[in-house]
Amino acid sequence: MKRPAFYILLSLLALVILFESAQQLFYLRRYDLAADVHFLDIVQLQTIRWLIWALLGVPLFYFVRKINAGEASYWSRFFRYSLLISGLVITAIILVAIYEYDWSEGYQSEFFFGEFVTFFLFQKTPFFTLGYIALIWVLSLYWENERLQVQVKKLADLLAENEDLVHQLPSRPQPNEQLLTVKSGGKYQVVRLQTIEYLEADDYCVNIHLEDGKKYVMRITLKALEEKLPEQFIRIHRKYIVHLKYVTAFDPEEQRLLLQSTSSLAVSKSKLKLVRTYFAGEQIRSAD
Repeated sequence: MKRPAFYILLSLLALVILFESAQQLFYLRRYDLAADVHFLDIVQLQTIRWLIWALLGVPLFYFVRKINAGEASYWSRFFRYSLLISGLVITAIILVAIYEYDWSEGYQSEFFFGEFVTFFLFQKTPFFTLGYIALIWVLSLYWENERLQVQVKKLADLLAENEDLVHQLPSRPQPNEQLLTVKSGGKYQVVRLQTIEYLEADDYCVNIHLEDGKKYVMRITLKALEEKLPEQFIRIHRKYIVHLKYVTAFDPEEQRLLLQSTSSLAVSKSKLKLVRTYFAGEQIRSAD
């Protein structure tokens, strides 16, 4: 673990030790349980307890990395961490009880478990449990950061190895191919916009005419569909929208457009100026 994270954990542990020591001293003074006990004595005792907790937590550095590196589900990780924390807390409490038990008077299991272990179960379980949860959380973030840094390093190395290929990429992004989904005969057909020759209004439906002669019917108004089309499509009549790519000729006298499929579509008076402008070259449009 890097030094800043280690120092933060060490500082938090020191604060917990001081807080518990001050809390214990308050109760001893408040209820006159041990007048001859000093604050530094309590700090020393709490330090040893938390030192036992910390030494038992060392294996977490390995287990957290192993568990997080796997493909286990959220609940599987939760179950594993719950068992791990429970085992560590119980072991820490028993070791603390062993350390503070007065062995000079001999071992009495009833007194050891009934007094010492029970007392520390109530006193230390919440603190030790929260401590291990916090440690696991910090270690999880640390190992995830390490994993991401490795991935970034690999990507950087890959970019450096293929720098020549990167410079050969087009400087301008290429537009994604645009598609239109049409329901036909109970099925959905995907139509490429670049294959649509023109669209024809038919009441509350639109007839979609493709370059290969196929026709699909879409239940939508021509106006609603017009708003979704790119600029290669222009409205030439209340009934027609054409794809400029397939326009082959314009007859200004007859006011009609001739398309690649030899279809001849009328141009309305309101759209005549737009069509004239396009063919006069005053407005340049890209058909692709």
